[in-house]
Amino acid sequence: MKMRSFEAIEKNYIDVINEVESAICKLLNTIDIQEIAKYNIGLSIYGQFRYEYFIQREKRRFLLTLDEVNKSKKAASVCDLGCFIPYLPIALSLTGHKVKIVDKYSLYSQSFKDSIQRISDDYSIEVHDLDILSDDMERLESNDVVLLMAVIEHLNGSPRHLINKIRKIMKPDALLFSEVPNIAEFSKRIRMMFGHSPLPQYKDYFYSEYPYAGHNREMTVEEVRFLFENCDFQIMSLLCYDYSDDRIGTLSSALVKLLKHIAPVRYKGEGIWVKCRPGQPFTHD
Repeated sequence: MKMRSFEAIEKNYIDVINEVESAICKLLNTIDIQEIAKYNIGLSIYGQFRYEYFIQREKRRFLLTLDEVNKSKKAASVCDLGCFIPYLPIALSLTGHKVKIVDKYSLYSQSFKDSIQRISDDYSIEVHDLDILSDDMERLESNDVVLLMAVIEHLNGSPRHLINKIRKIMKPDALLFSEVPNIAEFSKRIRMMFGHSPLPQYKDYFYSEYPYAGHNREMTVEEVRFLFENCDFQIMSLLCYDYSDDRIGTLSSALVKLLKHIAPVRYKGEGIWVKCRPGQPFTHD
């Protein structure tokens, strides 16, 4: 898949981005870090660097999907499943789409829920407090675009049932955009060579309450293809890329990035991003 540079995308949407970030920065201060870190202690550090972790490290993912949705659909009905921080939904609303966000907001503090509702009202975004795994999605109706960004890796079991539920809230010509972390990313391969896990530190997993809310199952490119093709989706575009900002990191991480750039191996990026559409008629669960 060929894509515009992130710098070009950001320049094209600079006014939208400025407004989104102004709104989102206020929302970040209402997140109870201690609360969300209960089931993933690794999130504790986010309290000191909220913008860097919640926005800057994720920004390329938001920009890529914003640009691709706008190139694919005009004035679309968009449903963002497992949204949490509505950076992308606000940007999509500002570019003419009718957006709804879905998450289990009952898990969060009242101040955060109130802030989500206020910011959503400001940008005409529908808020749905649902458990996307166990609740009926019928009230989400049929959508032109469904987003499932950085969700699948948090599941405690097969994503097959969730993907098949999502199929039922998509119009026949709808698009599904999804992304998962690449467990075969270049620096993770290096860590494995030295006997270290490619996953976050085990002590964070060990000391977190059950059920763990971090990454339970990251994926490879081949596994992503298998997932969507076996749920009767046709993959239109697939991109294995680095979503972290190049400006973030240490000298050692800069060296790894240099080695990564010149290494003659495939699928070495941090994230696996897909754009797909319903393929064969839905026939199985």
